[in-house]
Amino acid sequence: MPACSLPTPAPPSPGGGYWTLKASGGLCVEVAGASTAAGASLVLATCRATGNSSQQFSAVALGAPFPASAVSLRPRHAPGMCISVAGGSTSDSARLVLGACSSGTSATSSIAAQAFLVQRETA
Repeated sequence: MPACSLPTPAPPSPGGGYWTLKASGGLCVEVAGASTAAGASLVLATCRATGNSSQQFSAVALGAPFPASAVSLRPRHAPGMCISVAGGSTSDSARLVLGACSSGTSATSSIAAQAFLVQRETA
């Protein structure tokens, strides 16, 4: 599972509202063109003030058999969609895209492609 470090006081928790995923240089993760279609790319874009739902994501706990910190990240503007690793790739430079949220209680490849371990960055 890809690890995602968030520069926030604490990692997102399920039911904890919406999060902005910030990179350096004033950039934020955004769904390209605010698309709601499966396969839409995630890109870095200038962080915007409030109201830009294509830059807001909720964290939903996956539960067993995944680790406690494993979540799916769901864009606010696209209900039923999750950030997914394109094609379930485990390679460096794999693309992140929108995909229909998978569900279930087993670690299938479609669920694993949407599982992110959220960890606090330490100095």
